[in-house]
Amino acid sequence: MRIFILGASETLWLTARHLHFSCGCTIVGVLTRKSSIHDGRTENDFKALADEFGAPFLLREELDAAASAMLAGSDADVCVAANWSGSMEVVATHFPLGVLTPTLGDPRRETGSDIDVWSILLGWQELNLSVFHVAQADGQTRVLPVSATMSLDSDATIADIRRFSESRIPALVSDAVDHMQKNGSPSMQPYEAAGAQRFYRLDARDRRIDWRQPAEWILAMIKAFTRPLPGAYTYVRDGEGRLVKLHVWRARKVAGQRNSHGPAGWIVHCRDDSGEAHVLTGSGVLALQSVSENSDSVWFEPGKAWKGERVRLGLDAEDEVFHLLEQRILAGPR
Repeated sequence: MRIFILGASETLWLTARHLHFSCGCTIVGVLTRKSSIHDGRTENDFKALADEFGAPFLLREELDAAASAMLAGSDADVCVAANWSGSMEVVATHFPLGVLTPTLGDPRRETGSDIDVWSILLGWQELNLSVFHVAQADGQTRVLPVSATMSLDSDATIADIRRFSESRIPALVSDAVDHMQKNGSPSMQPYEAAGAQRFYRLDARDRRIDWRQPAEWILAMIKAFTRPLPGAYTYVRDGEGRLVKLHVWRARKVAGQRNSHGPAGWIVHCRDDSGEAHVLTGSGVLALQSVSENSDSVWFEPGKAWKGERVRLGLDAEDEVFHLLEQRILAGPR
């Protein structure tokens, strides 16, 4: 089977290698885009992958004339795509067996972006992995009879979901390719996604912690954005008055109802034994266990670092604007 690789993600990169080395498929082209923090693999990784396979490579943000010509001239049987924003119906016209797309969630129920993150934020109990097919003949989408399900407990993080996906998706796509080699283009009825929930892409602003929210929501954010993502974050002023962006990596809920009273974001207790710092939220108390001043710096235990200090987390926009104006006034005219 001759296969074209389209898109960008760690699982797509692993799938391409699995299809080539374990299934004997020939990778005849690789088209990717500039990577994002969610992808796990960069455009350089996909370039090296194409070089390893001896396949043509192209970097594009959309299906322009050069990209379309590359697809049309690839002579591939099928395209395997992931994390590509263009129309799969258009892509499918270039391949006799259409397009295969591994996806998180069941596309008959959930569509959109960042479904792995949303599954933690919304407290799902399980997450499905599916492979759907877009046919060349009619452009219709069908869910193939290959799938896997991950149970999500209360401690599940984005890292757990990524590991599960990376371990299962390459084999699912391989099963889908095998199914098509034996049966040709799928003949089951197309599905209707009209009633599916739509999930939109999250950006850096959505990782900022609002301490006025309930402890349960903030804890879900921390688990959803922990590594390999850049982490949920907040702001704090250090002992010198310097504004620091603080990334929160691990935490636990202390109580549903707080016994201390104060503004949300206020640190009410620092434990030297466990290293935890207890912070008030809109409802409940969170114990922060691991934080860092930059997303790629060493984690530290806030309860030990902040012991004896009066610390409040979070950023008040009006106060910060006033602080900047005050600094400019004190600095005098330039």
